[in-house]
Amino acid sequence: MTINAKVTPKNRHESSDRMIRRFIKKTKKIKLMDELRERRYYVKPSEIKRSEKRRRIAENAKRVRQEKAILLEESNYSNKRSKKQEIKMANPSDTMSVLKNYRVGLNNVGSYQVAGKPYITGSDAGPVGGESYYAFPSVTNNITVTNYSVLDTALPNQRQCEEIRVHFNSTGSSAVVAGHHYYILSGTVQSIDLNVKCKEIYISSPDAGSPRKYRIAASLTQIPVERMYALTGSGLTTDVRGPHS
Repeated sequence: MTINAKVTPKNRHESSDRMIRRFIKKTKKIKLMDELRERRYYVKPSEIKRSEKRRRIAENAKRVRQEKAILLEESNYSNKRSKKQEIKMANPSDTMSVLKNYRVGLNNVGSYQVAGKPYITGSDAGPVGGESYYAFPSVTNNITVTNYSVLDTALPNQRQCEEIRVHFNSTGSSAVVAGHHYYILSGTVQSIDLNVKCKEIYISSPDAGSPRKYRIAASLTQIPVERMYALTGSGLTTDVRGPHS
């Protein structure tokens, strides 16, 4: 098959350089140089078939890569667009729905970091040998118990207090007294500051002396008392050392 490539000047002012560029472009378009290279040497028909097969495989692989790249680009674009739409559609109600699960609780650090609600019993008087029970409206963050039971002493500058006991379980329902599971306020020790979480507290006194006077001040969290567990076990209702051998 004979292939002819021919160019003619478009007008009398066209330069020879422009005509040469058009000729080269035309030869590339009709693949004239490729055919000349192929005819320089004899190529077996089987080799031509193999080359054509390799060319088709390469073209198919290239087309598959291009299609995957297009799909990936479209997927990334759609994801970015959906995220932008979510940001645009965000409103306070959506934000509150996200924060809905962030609630106060015993293991929630923020529940103890915020300023607590004050709780003060006022000056209270307990009977000799008796026990008083106090239930807090919510779980505590801090408790301060102050003993105002003043004893008469020969030392005018030294204030002495009669003994009161601070504990978290009743003396009648557990081994609080036998196991010494309580804090003592007596003598010069007039107050105690407890950085504990609890929902109740007990104040008791031995069977001696005059009626006790004290005051309880607490810092309350917003944690409901229903979520607070019972303070029992080792150091509260049972001996820390365990049974004697």
